[in-house]
Amino acid sequence: MRLESKSVKVDPIFENDTIKKMGLFGWTLLSSQEVHNHLKSENQKYTDMYRAGANNNSNDYVKLVFQRDKDMKNYSLIVKYEQDYNDLKYPDYVSDTPNPYFDPLFLRLFLFILIIFGIVGVTLGTFYVALEIYANNSGVEVELPSMQVLLPGLFMLLAGFSLNFIIKKKKKAAEDINSKQNASWKMERNNYLLQREKVEKQKDDIVSKVQSLIL
Repeated sequence: MRLESKSVKVDPIFENDTIKKMGLFGWTLLSSQEVHNHLKSENQKYTDMYRAGANNNSNDYVKLVFQRDKDMKNYSLIVKYEQDYNDLKYPDYVSDTPNPYFDPLFLRLFLFILIIFGIVGVTLGTFYVALEIYANNSGVEVELPSMQVLLPGLFMLLAGFSLNFIIKKKKKAAEDINSKQNASWKMERNNYLLQREKVEKQKDDIVSKVQSLIL
């Protein structure tokens, strides 16, 4: 009996899936060792699922050692199918959520405060002016900070309405850009799902062929 061995490093969450995948091609698990605090290198080969976009920030990995009989039935064909299986790559992962729209809440809050102060200033300033006119007509001299309140109120009110116009215009432009980005995302997401489904089908076809050889 001629034996060959192979070791692979995988994320701990993919240990069982990797063992199952290797078993499809006649590999038998000899040992499993979990290694902690190991820095991942960029070219380190993880499972297809990890490359497809699984989210895992751990620096740990599991070292799996497998063994296979080179005199097994249909060995050369199984090796070929295994290579074909490993050569199938999943497309780059595309998020399942679209680009979020950024709504500047702090600007809206500032705008609200500006308009409220403006309304209060104009109302109070107008009241002071009316009171001064009434007092003067009654022969009473009254000095109130009418203009000191009315003019800043008018300024804040005008500034608030102007800022509101700018925000609405900017928002419309941002929504248009966001809509185009989301349309592009939708196409990329659909293409990703189609390509992934295609790869899954090809892998399933290879697995079916290998199983027919082993059985």
